[in-house]
Amino acid sequence: MADKKITALSVATEAATEDLLHIIDDPAGSPINKRLSVKALFGNVTHSTIGTVEATQEVLLSLTHTANANYSTSDVYDNATTLQVVTEAAGGISTDIATIDNFYAADITNKINSQYTKITNESAGMRLTLDRGIEGASTVNSYALILRHTQSSTATVAPTAYLKIEDDTSTTYSSSIHTSFLLDIYPTTTFGVAASASATAGPVSADGTAPVGNQAGWLKVKVFGETRFISLYSAIA
Repeated sequence: MADKKITALSVATEAATEDLLHIIDDPAGSPINKRLSVKALFGNVTHSTIGTVEATQEVLLSLTHTANANYSTSDVYDNATTLQVVTEAAGGISTDIATIDNFYAADITNKINSQYTKITNESAGMRLTLDRGIEGASTVNSYALILRHTQSSTATVAPTAYLKIEDDTSTTYSSSIHTSFLLDIYPTTTFGVAASASATAGPVSADGTAPVGNQAGWLKVKVFGETRFISLYSAIA
């Protein structure tokens, strides 16, 4: 074993949390061989990067997943997922309940914290892009974001809402600074509100399928599979 190269070892197709990896600590300084568990690797990765003025893009983690399904009507994917995260709250017994204040599958913060940094276009905690290029004629529904509720076991508690919009309540939050809009809708094509158009209300056609006149007056939505229009006004009387 001691005389084997790493490339000569048996190939592992999966890893468990207790499995060990070989790493070289401080390779640019005083390199030393160490062992690292898979659990410690994914639980304690610390990485910082400093960009350069020449860089046009800076990416810390990049994942590319090409789902090559076989050309067969019987051999198809049920799902193709690039990143799957399952967070499970477990613990406690009937006489001693384990308590967690907040429970999130993901907690993402996009922080701008320097008076010498200026964002010239826009910033967001997360941006989701749906890119529909060339695709088969049988492709059906597509969404930039899906919010879904499920139950893995029998339960009697329903979710409070599919979406919650809130301001931070920490001691550093300034109550004098308010968010300008609940939603900022600015499409390049029309889905009820045309780009750069004023939101003045107009009547809906007799069959209820489309607005009449100014399309900027309506938001087109689907409720229980039926098309509905939310009327928008440019000002409150």
